[in-house]
Amino acid sequence: MKQHCPDETTAKCLLRCVVAAALTLALLGALEFAVARFGDPSRDPLSELLAYMLFYMLVGCVIGLCIGIVVSVLPRNTRPMGVSRGLFSATLSSIVALFVALGSWLNIEVLPGMLSSVSIAGDALLLAFCATVFTMIIRSHRARAASTHSGSSWRSPLVPALVLCGVLLVIGAVAPTKEAAAVGNDRTCPSTDLNVLLLVVDALRADHLSCYGYERQTSPNLDALAADGILVQNAYSQAPLTKSSTASLVTSLYPSTHNVRGLLSVIPDAASTLMAEMQDAGYRTSVLSANAFVAPEFGFDRGVDYMFGGSLNVTKKSSIGGVLRQFASTTGRARWLVGLLNSIGNGLPRAAVELSPYEEHAGLLNDRLLSWIDAAPDRPFFAYVHYMEPHMPLAPPTPYDTMFDERPAAPHDVEFPWQAPGLLPFIEADPLSPEEHERLVAQYDATIAYFDAELGRLIGELAARGLEDRTLVLITADHGEAFYAHGAWGHGNSLYEELIRVPLVVWAPGDIPGGRSWMGPIRHIDVMPTLLSAVEASPKPGHSVFEGESLWPELKGDRAFEKNLPVFAEQVSQDQSARCLRVGNWKLIHVESPEEEHIMLFDLARDPCERHDLAASHRTERDEMLARLIQLHERSRDKRIETSEHTMDESLRETLGALGYIQ
Repeated sequence: MKQHCPDETTAKCLLRCVVAAALTLALLGALEFAVARFGDPSRDPLSELLAYMLFYMLVGCVIGLCIGIVVSVLPRNTRPMGVSRGLFSATLSSIVALFVALGSWLNIEVLPGMLSSVSIAGDALLLAFCATVFTMIIRSHRARAASTHSGSSWRSPLVPALVLCGVLLVIGAVAPTKEAAAVGNDRTCPSTDLNVLLLVVDALRADHLSCYGYERQTSPNLDALAADGILVQNAYSQAPLTKSSTASLVTSLYPSTHNVRGLLSVIPDAASTLMAEMQDAGYRTSVLSANAFVAPEFGFDRGVDYMFGGSLNVTKKSSIGGVLRQFASTTGRARWLVGLLNSIGNGLPRAAVELSPYEEHAGLLNDRLLSWIDAAPDRPFFAYVHYMEPHMPLAPPTPYDTMFDERPAAPHDVEFPWQAPGLLPFIEADPLSPEEHERLVAQYDATIAYFDAELGRLIGELAARGLEDRTLVLITADHGEAFYAHGAWGHGNSLYEELIRVPLVVWAPGDIPGGRSWMGPIRHIDVMPTLLSAVEASPKPGHSVFEGESLWPELKGDRAFEKNLPVFAEQVSQDQSARCLRVGNWKLIHVESPEEEHIMLFDLARDPCERHDLAASHRTERDEMLARLIQLHERSRDKRIETSEHTMDESLRETLGALGYIQ
């Protein structure tokens, strides 16, 4: 009579389950990394490999613990005779871990989606395969334990197992990847073959470009695109700081709505991003960034096939992490899971793309962009490229460093003087001498000239690839830069024109009539709906509604731009807040702290440099503008979306310190 094998203690059984599942997933995590990530030389492979293995081991521990608890409470007669509880539970844990890893990889990389009929069929086939393997292992152990070699004990599952293995191999060989499947799927195939490039130049003032009337020839290549495309004279960001501004740019939401304000705020999951919408429309998507804020850590990798810049959060990039996030997004009640995954990913080793503040970012980003385009030249693509020229610290390469000032720059010529955080008029920085001010502006202009040369090279490379007539290029800046015109340096400290008025050029020789200059105003929140309209993409239902408008009909037509769109921008710093509204030529700025408030009114037609405050002499206009500003802010605030914050690690602290954001 066959006897049960002696059972291990419950603690030993649990330990075996945890170890078995953790080791299985660690091995599979290393395999996934080797297949999908090792080919990117921009990251440290050892750090990334370690992150994958640790995360997968953690998931394996959870799986093993759950399996061990379930098996420990089952009656003995529910387990096969001749197999100990520890062996049975450890084998089951490994097989479940195998199913989770392979199933996640299939659903993320190959199959169209977890809830599609094809995916469900693929998951069922994988489940049958794993169950057959489990049965084979258990029966082989039973046969060995009973010292019998009867073929009937485990030969029966061998044939179906081999058949299932063959089927899986055939499917893996002939099934297209998810990217290739998207091409052949009418629902995800792009409606047009128009490529889209969104180029954002950090801290670029419109009035330091030749095409906007600047006396120095800083931007001949951009000038040529503006002459052949559309130059917007009055374009505005929705905030004077990268974090809030870029979030508005890629979500079409005001800062009060998307709630991305602090240095560590993350774009909320409930806000749809331009990248995700483009990906859903069938586009290849990429984000290439030299800015530490436009990075995976802060939500800019959502809907992105290729990300260059920032550091890896393995819970976002791995297949298991992707499935868990999809589950949380689908259910709508498991947002705690997203927060937990963020915390886990932030605590694991991070493989960062190291970009020194003094590197030649534009050339590096363009090289990466062109390599990515060349990897699938026939697929329509969307790319968001964020350049750091001309952000502080200023370090234009030779020969640009002496282009506007023959004296080589000293270290103190490439950075602003430090100033206390806060908003004008509650703060005021120390001035520089006229000579120091002149040299600083010369270096700023030189970095613009370097970026412009790289822009010319990028456009030339697109033309060489035959992409010139089917690519839309939109060039703008996240914000401007202050050179003490109102008593402050840098950005993030006011809502004056030098910080929120940005350049905007649209160039698409094959799709829009060129040679036009629009007075505007146009807002950053209009960019996302405009680009989606250009590729005939419908926004995904269930996400926040855009606060901007599509301007694609006006771009496609040949008439002048006649919309009088209200411009709303805002900034919060410490316990101070600033909001502004522009309607026509009137602009109102409302700044307040717990102790006091300032209301300023300017007529930009007569006073474009905002030197003469008319709030006292034009009370009717001031009161009407203030009431409208308050109404717009309250409406935006009522739609506020909850967001999360990224954990500050040492690497990020050093990067933000080098850029002057923290001390």
